[in-house]
Amino acid sequence: MERGRIFTLPNSISLSRLLLAFAFVVIGGSWQRTGLILAAATTDFLDGWLARRGNSSTVAGAIIDPLADRIFVLAAVSSYLADGRLTTGQYFIFLSRDIATAVGFVVARFIPGLTASAFQARLLGKTVTAFQLALLLAALHWATAVQPLILLIGALSAISIVDYTVALERARRSSRAMSSLLIVFALLCFQTTPAQAQATTKSAAPPSVTAETRLDAIVASRSSVQAGIGLSMFAGTYVRTGIVGAVGGTTRGGIDGRIDVFARSHLDPFRQSRWGPYGGGGLSARFDRGERTRPLVLVFAGVDGPVRNGLTTSFEAGLGGGARIGVILRRGVAERR
Repeated sequence: MERGRIFTLPNSISLSRLLLAFAFVVIGGSWQRTGLILAAATTDFLDGWLARRGNSSTVAGAIIDPLADRIFVLAAVSSYLADGRLTTGQYFIFLSRDIATAVGFVVARFIPGLTASAFQARLLGKTVTAFQLALLLAALHWATAVQPLILLIGALSAISIVDYTVALERARRSSRAMSSLLIVFALLCFQTTPAQAQATTKSAAPPSVTAETRLDAIVASRSSVQAGIGLSMFAGTYVRTGIVGAVGGTTRGGIDGRIDVFARSHLDPFRQSRWGPYGGGGLSARFDRGERTRPLVLVFAGVDGPVRNGLTTSFEAGLGGGARIGVILRRGVAERR
């Protein structure tokens, strides 16, 4: 598996699921959403088939494919929770594997030798995703099938932990016991087993903490435009964590604000391409007079531009208290994101 280019045909097909996720939240019709689910399932099959047929599997593709899966599934199931099609308990059982894997991805960035590993998808991970897509369809047309599918997804998620633990024990038998346990948890992020490690590209280290300014439009029942500032912290080769605070004006003529706490994963951390895609998620709290403040799930995807005069401009779209579109100005270095 080669590092390769970011915007290959299979990777572009994988990234199209981010657009499908956005459309799923905006479009409310049952049959329209059915079409979006089927389109997502088709792209999930097609990107892997093209990569294998053209022998063009890359490390970036191994990250983009499961990340796009997770973002689409999270957007869809969160929409169902908001619409009342799923209960809170069903929602968290559905996402139990994905919540664990998201945390695992962050943990993995701190394990030496893991950040540059090549990955190969396992059948069980795709099976869980297939049943998740089946449940998304059932929730639209066969409500009585929702609870049995929820129980099946929960059971398969538990079995997958055992499966990957055994696989990692065989592959990493020489590792220390504690490191092996952490690696198992980290690899659940992509439901993968480790292949031959590749050398990490040496380059200038990025700043440990960087500031950013941003302008966001949030489209929701209480739409607004907000300006904000934030800090991003280096948490490994691929991961940045951060916090953003923003204030703005609403379409109702009032003032609102928000605080976001997030982690984002860069797919091109060494600036091998002019434009580098990333994705991430976290929690957001939005404050508006007359509205009850509550935590919101935040998911987003974006693209970093080239560095000019020590600054890089990023464009971002996401979901969290409504659909978001933002422009971000960050400090950058020429060799790293």
